[in-house]
Amino acid sequence: MAIKARNHRTNCMCPVCKGARGERWAKKTRLNITVNTSILSNIRDWASDNNSSVTGAFERAASEFLEREKHKQEDIVKIFESAPEDDEPFTDEERASEEEGWKEYLAGKSRSRKEVRKELAGGE
Repeated sequence: MAIKARNHRTNCMCPVCKGARGERWAKKTRLNITVNTSILSNIRDWASDNNSSVTGAFERAASEFLEREKHKQEDIVKIFESAPEDDEPFTDEERASEEEGWKEYLAGKSRSRKEVRKELAGGE
């Protein structure tokens, strides 16, 4: 179904209206986010209190978030590095099961993760 430009506001900058007018976004790399108006209001208030722009506030929030995530990842790596060595013996039963699995894989009897997910979701 084609969208007719006359059904859209002339100066609207939403993707639907711009597309109807045959325009493209100035920057394809721009991140378009729908933000709750109360959150945006809080960000604007914070930006004005800290002599910053809204864009600067978003950039600061994003960098702080990425820094926190980096620390979380570092903590997880430390946990794995400090974990004790697995000292349980590899039994003959486990070894046989592993060999059987490899034989099935090499024979082409294995399924991809997508196939298993589709099957579990009920679609064939």
